[in-house]
Amino acid sequence: MITLTPCQCSKPNVMNSVLDLIGNTNLLKLNKITEPGKAGIYAKTEFTNPSGSIKDRMVKHVIEQAEKRGDLKPGDLIVEASSGNTGVSLSMIASIKGYSACIVAPDTTSAVKAGMMTRYGVELVFTPNELGVAAVVAKANEVVESRGAYLLNQFATPDNVKAQNITGQEIIDQLGQVDAFCAGIGTGGTLAGIAQVLKEANPDCKIYAVEPEPAPAFHNMYYGKNLPIPEGIPHKIEGIGESFVPQIVEDHVDLIDGVILCSDFDAMTTMAALTCEEGLCVGVSSGANVWSAKQIAAKLGEDKNVVTILPDTGQRYLDDIYWSC
Repeated sequence: MITLTPCQCSKPNVMNSVLDLIGNTNLLKLNKITEPGKAGIYAKTEFTNPSGSIKDRMVKHVIEQAEKRGDLKPGDLIVEASSGNTGVSLSMIASIKGYSACIVAPDTTSAVKAGMMTRYGVELVFTPNELGVAAVVAKANEVVESRGAYLLNQFATPDNVKAQNITGQEIIDQLGQVDAFCAGIGTGGTLAGIAQVLKEANPDCKIYAVEPEPAPAFHNMYYGKNLPIPEGIPHKIEGIGESFVPQIVEDHVDLIDGVILCSDFDAMTTMAALTCEEGLCVGVSSGANVWSAKQIAAKLGEDKNVVTILPDTGQRYLDDIYWSC
């Protein structure tokens, strides 16, 4: 006879849909890669969302709001420009809700991400990476016009920001007062949406944007600099650093207290440390976020905290980024 010890944990929920699994992610204190005498670092485990990234939150919210407005009906075609994660999220959610989807992406999108999207049955259209994100966005708009489709419009829609207001409230509920927050700039929705809530709860909370060192578009705008930016996407931190300043970021500059530039090397070595020391198989943008959080933690000192985001799973990069512990 098997004797089982009653579980002391809370009873697991029974969900009706994969969509119900989106959000309410855990906030994890990083203990191994932090240093004594410096602020504690906490990370939102967004890679645990169903499709493997934080973009599930945004896509779900944007589509739900479009449905409420009557902009979408079952069977419609949804189009988006995406370097990968949004495309995967849209592919998953469109399949659940009965929409068709077309993803326009740079031709450097990882084979794993492209494969995940095609598994959901979406249409993929690629543009040359050397033409940059502007070409991806232009092609997406072309598809929308020619086929009467609905554009998700992640780079400009206010619903992107509102989706991440929810993430910000989760952080407040989990940690209480937050002293500093940092996140990479892709669309800017994560940074702006979370910053709004954290600043409202604590006006002294410092908000830092993170950009790849070779693509300092917002850094140049924020500090009035003119650092050179090569054409295309001149770095390895997929998902952030699009070589232009998104409309969402321009609209929320007042929330931001500084910009941190992270090199490919620092992002990748921190990503590897997160795996080998913290046991977290996450992507390169997680490395950039945590490396930046460490710089902030060093300045804040003890008895303070820094919150950041682990945006996606590292399993998507096993085909083109390899390391071992």
